[in-house]
Formats: sequence, structure tokens, C-alpha cells
Amino acid sequence: MNFNPVFSWPVVIIISVLLGALSLIITWQSCSTLKRKLRYVVSLLRLAAVFLILLLLFNPGDWKSDTSNDEKPWIVMLDGSESMTALDDGESRSDRALLIDGQIQDLAKESGVTVRRFQFADELVELSDGDSYQFDGQSSDIATSSDRLLSQLASQGVNPAGVVVLSDGRQTSSGKSEQVSLRAKSMQVPFHTLTIGGEKIFSGIRVSTPRKSLTAFPGQALTLAAVVELSEVESQRIELALKNAQGEVISQKAVLVQNNEKQVVSFAINAPEESTQLKLEVVSQSDNIKIDGDGAEYRIKVLNDKARVFIAEGAPYWDSKFLAQMMRRQAHMELSSVHRLSADRWFQVDSSESLPHESSTSVFPDTIEKLMQYDLIVFGKNCEHFLNEERIKILKVFVRDLGGAVLFARSKPYTGELTTLEVLEPVRWADGLREDFHFQPTNEGAIAGLFGDALPDSDSALWSSLPSLKDAHRIEGVKPFTRVLATGKANGIGGQSHEFPLLMVRRYGQGVSGLVNADGLWKWDFYPEARDLGNMYEEFWTQLIHWMLSYSEFLPGQDYALHLSADEIRPAEPVLIRAAYRGEGEVAAPEVVVRSAALSQELVIVPAEEIDDTGQLKWIACYEPEVPGNYHFELRASNDNNLSLPDVSLLVLAPPAEMDELSADPYFMETFAMQTDGLVLEDDSWLDVLSEKMSAIQQIDRDGVAYWQPSWAKWMLATLIALLLSAEWWVRRRNGLS
Repeated sequence: MNFNPVFSWPVVIIISVLLGALSLIITWQSCSTLKRKLRYVVSLLRLAAVFLILLLLFNPGDWKSDTSNDEKPWIVMLDGSESMTALDDGESRSDRALLIDGQIQDLAKESGVTVRRFQFADELVELSDGDSYQFDGQSSDIATSSDRLLSQLASQGVNPAGVVVLSDGRQTSSGKSEQVSLRAKSMQVPFHTLTIGGEKIFSGIRVSTPRKSLTAFPGQALTLAAVVELSEVESQRIELALKNAQGEVISQKAVLVQNNEKQVVSFAINAPEESTQLKLEVVSQSDNIKIDGDGAEYRIKVLNDKARVFIAEGAPYWDSKFLAQMMRRQAHMELSSVHRLSADRWFQVDSSESLPHESSTSVFPDTIEKLMQYDLIVFGKNCEHFLNEERIKILKVFVRDLGGAVLFARSKPYTGELTTLEVLEPVRWADGLREDFHFQPTNEGAIAGLFGDALPDSDSALWSSLPSLKDAHRIEGVKPFTRVLATGKANGIGGQSHEFPLLMVRRYGQGVSGLVNADGLWKWDFYPEARDLGNMYEEFWTQLIHWMLSYSEFLPGQDYALHLSADEIRPAEPVLIRAAYRGEGEVAAPEVVVRSAALSQELVIVPAEEIDDTGQLKWIACYEPEVPGNYHFELRASNDNNLSLPDVSLLVLAPPAEMDELSADPYFMETFAMQTDGLVLEDDSWLDVLSEKMSAIQQIDRDGVAYWQPSWAKWMLATLIALLLSAEWWVRRRNGLS
């Protein structure tokens, strides 16, 4: 027997001698009334019990070596969704995945490690020996499946050496990769991904919409354009049907489309009385021709109140003339325009008057009440002839506090400096003008919903084919929080192209200011090649004005505002609802009524009140629709039944079907591997990489690592001590001692 004392040997010996002697003396004296023979027995029993207790200080036992193994299995997660049945170079992805899975099993046997197999699709299932993979799942979510895998293994007390994910990366729903990443890193479980399959070129009919969202007034003439494309199939005669929200056909057209070519189809309609959703569907085509998606959709936002516009032009030219004439043609715009002809001649035209008239003084709204008669103030050149300090002051209040809109339509709006107006401008000006240039929308413009929705997207060849513009003023810098929706693209010295901000908007309080840094847009009115997509001059200005009025907090003629954080979401994604009021006096909190065919009954939401940084009263709420469909939100206020109240629409998209898009997604697989500290396995090297990983130490071998195993930690020692003390107590009690 060996000893491993609790303290050093000298200390343990001294403690043992002292305690043993002290215990013996106390025991001998406490039983002095007993006969000497019994006195010896009691002392020996006490001394034996104390000896055994003191033995614990010496810690008897032996050194042992741990030769046990802590097994860390490998996991194979194989995609069992239907997209794995797609063919790549004549071989299905499922066959390829099964081949790789078999090779991993063989490699594991050679390396002496355990492999557990899991299949994921609609659910995560562990396969036993002899079980076969099934490739019929209608959904796939690698992140969620991986999270479930880690939870399941953790509950079993299993910490795997690694996970190999065999999938094409196609996702029909989006799990929280951040959550999986944190859990995988905390458990030190890397996910190594191997992408099965490649890009699949779409073969069939694709219908897209250059403009998905349009703002209009009831009865306004609209042109809805669609692009029909055939890919990798023979020429087809395609018939399209435009349907309303009830599924009724309101217009139908046929078009002959050549293989690998695009055809533009236009539908001329009148805007409905209320905001709605229209859908364009392919109703006839040859058999066995696949249609990409469920069809193209249009969102039409209908403004029931006329847009009231005031134009102030200090240097009339073709741009201001064409813009004013175009606005007067709009049945749902009320236009008042003033043009400065000379120092004492002002030419004024109002929509309410049949004939123009002249004035000898500058005509411009000079009170808040007069400014509030308009929704948008448009400045041309030389606006300094209209503005003074007092008018600029109330113009700021009109925009900042009352949700008004200001548009500088012809580059820098004044000559020299006008310091007090600069707060409304999106830029800081420099000296000089730029050479001729072309109009080019930006990604920011697409994100804002102007291009790609209301107007053709930034990739459309239309923009580069339009006549060039001129007289853009040089800009020193763009102010913070300004959104650059379009740039001017010009060729400089040596043919090097460069871009500069051309179309900008900036929120100012509850309102908005915009800037078109160009002249010459009137030439777009004579461009016939773009007629299929509508008159681009008229469409640009009307959609920009409508978009700006929508971008402002309040719509024309409305004192309440209602906005959503998104127009389209996926099921269970949250959407933020914001409401505001710009009238006077205290008002009760409005309600938001939600209606949808996806709901069994209308839903009433009462938003919470908040005060923003400017001191304005607002309300906010959050809603998460679960079912795909069109949702309509209406504001309901109890303080005034005569108010025109806003409404907005939300499209909750149906989740993508498993077979909608069959191209593998290696980018997702790479990103997921990196998030979990795993490796991206390649076709030509994955076997060597895994072989090296599995051949490494998969079992924690603790040979040679000694540990102390005490021999006293047994029930017998405690029992013996108890018996000795009990015997001493029995002898004492038998002889009248306590």
C-alpha cells in the first residue's frame, strides 16, 4: 500500500502523534472509575477508532493509469429534398451523394472511427444500419436542421468530431445561421460542406416586370409592361392574361417569342378606384414547357386626393415648359406655376383658371396656411427671385414639421449663394458645370423602390439609349442621409467614364427634399423607341413625383400617415407599422385594421404611442403574418370621420417550392462552413482532407496519465470506525458511564 498524505509527512506525523496522545489521555481519565481491565478495553477501542480516522490524513491508496477512451463520432448530414433528384451531366445529385456517403463509411472503417448518418429535408431523421435515404422532401433548411442536430446530440451527451454536409445548398426557407454558428463554435463542432450539383440553365418561359409598383390616381391611364423570355426552347406563341385580385381577366394579349430572345408586352389600363394587386399569368403555351414562377405581379397604389403642385421658375426654358405642360395634362394634379419673365413681369397659370395672367410682383405662398394648400413645391432656376428670409423660414416648417415636399428640378436652383436655403438641399455645391452625360439608376434607387418597381430597373438598356443630358452643376459633397437614386455617367478625357450624383432625395423631418441635377430631360419626350415601356419623359416625372409624395411622411390631402417597413416579406417575418399625425390638437391613438383572405376575420391592431426626436406624435406596432397572401392595412381614427385616412398593402410571399430553382448554391454552402469554422470540401480533394481529419487522434487516449485512487474511500472503513465507537459507548453505558 502506498500513501499520498494530505499534508507533508512531518506535519501529518506531528498531527497524528498529538491527536493520538491527547485522545488516549482524555479517554483514560474519563473512565477512571472502571476496573483497570475495562479501562484498558475502552482506551484501546477509542485509540483504534482515532487511528483509523487519522489514517485518512495519510491517504492510503495506489497510483493508477486511465486507459479508457472518449469516443467522438463523425456525422454525415445528407440532403433528402426533391431537388437532389436533379440531373447534372447525366448523373443525379442523389446518386452522387450516395456514392460519397459510401466512400465516407469506408474511410471511417479504415480510420477506426464511428459515423452516424442523418437525413434532413422536411425533418431531421437519424438512419440506422440498413436504412436507405429518401429524396422526396418538399423543403430544406440547412441551418435549422443543423441546429436540431446539435441539440439532439447534446441531449445524448455526444460531442462529434465533425459534421459533413452533403447538399446542393438549395434553401426553401431561411434558418438562423448565427444561432447555429454560436452553438457549433461553443461545442467545437465544425461543419464541413460539400456542394453536390452545379448551375442549371433555366429552360422554358420567364415573365418579368420592369415596373412592379405604380402610384396613380383613380381612372388614370397606366401602361403595365412585361418582358417575356424564352430560354433553350423553340419559338413559341405565348398568351398572357392580366388578372385582378379576384382572379378575373381584365386584359389578354398574345406574343410570338423567339428562342433566347425577349419581347416586351404592354397592357394599357385605367387605374382602379382603390389600391390593388394585379397578376400577369401565362395562359397558353406548348406542352412540357416550364413556366418560371407563378407569374408577374403589379402593385398599384391609388391616391384618392389630387396632388397639389406649385412650380416656381425664375429662368424659363424648355425643361420648365415641358414639365408644366405635362403636369397640367394629369387629371389628378392641381398645378399652379409662376414664371419670371423679367424683373417686373411674372407669368402665372393656375389649374383652376382657364387663362394665364401676368403680375408685376413675385407670387409665392408667404404663410404656412398658403403653403399647406400644396403637397409639392418645385423650383426651377433662379429661385432667389421668389424667396426671402421669411418665406424660406416657413418653407422649412412646411417640410420639416408638416410633411411637405420640395423638388429642385433643374440642378442648382439659385445663382451664387443662398445660405438659408441650404438646409433643404441634399448637396453642397461647387463651381462649374459638367459635360454631357447619360442617366443611370443606382442600386440605391432600386432599393428605394423607384427603379425596378415604378420605373425600369438599373440594368435596363433603355437608360443608356435615351438622349444625353447636360448642365449638371458640380457638387462638392453629398450631405449625410441623402439617397443617391441615379447618377450621371459621362466620358471624360481619354474615354474614361466617371459618375456623379444626379438624382437625390433626403428626408428632412417629416418631409422630403429632392434634386434633379440636370437639364435637357425634355428631349426624352421625343424618344419613340421607349414607347413600349411608356412615354419615358412623362413616366419619369409622374412616377418621381408620386414616389416623392409617398416617400414623404404624409400623402396628398391626408393628415394621418401609415407606413410599413417592407412591401414584401416571407411568412413569419416581422413588419413594422408606423402611423403619424400632423394636425393640431390632441388626438386619440388610431387603430390599424388588417384584412386578408388569409385571415378568418379582420384583425385590429392598437399601436403604441411614441414621441420622435423632433417632438412629433407617432404610433408604432409590429405584426408577423404567418400565411402567404395579400394583406391590406387601413388606419381607423375616431376623432374625425371626415378625414381621408391612408391605407397600405403588404404581400406575404409563398415560400419557394423545392423544384422552382434547381441551380446548386455553393456560396451558401461556403458561407455556412465558414460560420461554423468548418472546411469547404472540393470534388477533387475532399477524400484526402477527410482522410487526414479522421486519421488524426479521434479518441482521447489517456495512457500514461496517472491518477491517485484512495483505498480508504470504501464503506468498510466507515463501518469499522462506527463499530469501534459503538463498542466503546456500549461498554461505558454497561458500566454506568455516559
